[in-house]
Amino acid sequence: MPTQRRLWARSSLGAAAMVAAASCAAAATAESVGDATASVAKFADVAQLGKGVVAGQRVRPFLIDVSPVSVGAFARFVEANPGFRTDAERYGWSFVFEPLMTQQARDDAARTDAPRSPNATWWVEVQGASWLRPGGGQADPATNWQLPVTHVSMEDAAAFCRWREGKLPTAAQWEWAAGAGVDGAELPWKPSAGDAATMANLWTAEAGPEEAAAPLAADADGFGGPAPVTQLLHQNDWGMRHLIGNTWEWTQTRFRGERAVPARWDSGTLWTLKGGSFLDRLGGVFGEAGGVTIMSEAGNTADMSSSYIGFRCTYKAAPAGAELVIVDDWSSENDDEHDEL
Repeated sequence: MPTQRRLWARSSLGAAAMVAAASCAAAATAESVGDATASVAKFADVAQLGKGVVAGQRVRPFLIDVSPVSVGAFARFVEANPGFRTDAERYGWSFVFEPLMTQQARDDAARTDAPRSPNATWWVEVQGASWLRPGGGQADPATNWQLPVTHVSMEDAAAFCRWREGKLPTAAQWEWAAGAGVDGAELPWKPSAGDAATMANLWTAEAGPEEAAAPLAADADGFGGPAPVTQLLHQNDWGMRHLIGNTWEWTQTRFRGERAVPARWDSGTLWTLKGGSFLDRLGGVFGEAGGVTIMSEAGNTADMSSSYIGFRCTYKAAPAGAELVIVDDWSSENDDEHDEL
């Protein structure tokens, strides 16, 4: 495992990276999976999904979580696997967005001159920050179990998905599900859907994140920091939530964008994150042009964790009690890209 973790690369893919036109349209029908309503996308052919992600190969159907994995769901996983520790817990720290730090964590960071991310100084290496204590500090957590679990690495996320008899999605799976079978979709929702603040937890303050004060105030969408996975409206026609905004989501696809990291910190392969977070804007991923869309990507090492990275899983069969979307037939690169995780 790498000995140094860094909050690394980000790449916003613009119009040139949009999904190419499909050779036939997707037809969606509603059906029930357990107690949940899902949608089935049938007979979808896609020529290209994202920059550098070549499709055209028929792969197996899959199911995908409607919402990101919650803190409560991750707690059940930890309870069922005694001795499991996340990478953040084993390292002893994780990156926290400064306005989300507890007062104790801020005092400790000031006293010890805690390291910060070199390319985004509002990210602080906080001792004790973890999935259960996302703001750091040693006090007992006051946990909202419906928040998306954060401070989980790709390896932690993959372990959870294996426990649920699933795996992380590939970037192409994530993109196809986010677009709900709409070829060339830039956003999960239609332009006529209304105010984005009712569907996505994004950065709407006039000032940027580097100027935000603690505690982080709620903005136009009603949230300061991550929003519970069951809140805000469904973002696409398949009933999925928080695809754009809230937290970036791990995939099992290698990151093909440009690295925003000095070579001396190159401790391993970067993996693709999708969807943007509560720190991003529709009008532009913070610090970059183009705006956060279905095709927007970030990249980080498999052991990285922070306040704005979560995940969802894909499955071959529905786990008990899961709220899922079924993608019945599609085209992609390779749905077994990273089975070893």
